Amino acid sequence: MRAEGNQLADLPRSLAKLTSLRELHVSGNRFAALPRVILEIPSLEVIDLRRNRFVELPEELVELPNLRKLDLRWNKLDREPRALRTLRERGCVVMTS
Repeated sequence: MRAEGNQLADLPRSLAKLTSLRELHVSGNRFAALPRVILEIPSLEVIDLRRNRFVELPEELVELPNLRKLDLRWNKLDREPRALRTLRERGCVVMTS
């Protein structure tokens, strides 16, 4: 699913019904916090969060069992969250700037 450059600040709860969703591309929006609905889609393999307003991320990201690529480039993370180290250790490609 692509919703890039739409100035979104949140995602609809109905997204959780897409139980077979493998890729979510939401770059160029206004997310300051990870929309919780993303954590309810265990089939996600790729999440593109480039060019948003993230400064931190929840530890629950590591609970997405199929995640293999997480793109966070062009965000202003205060520090690297522990979740990113854990994801890298299990083989997930984590891209940060």
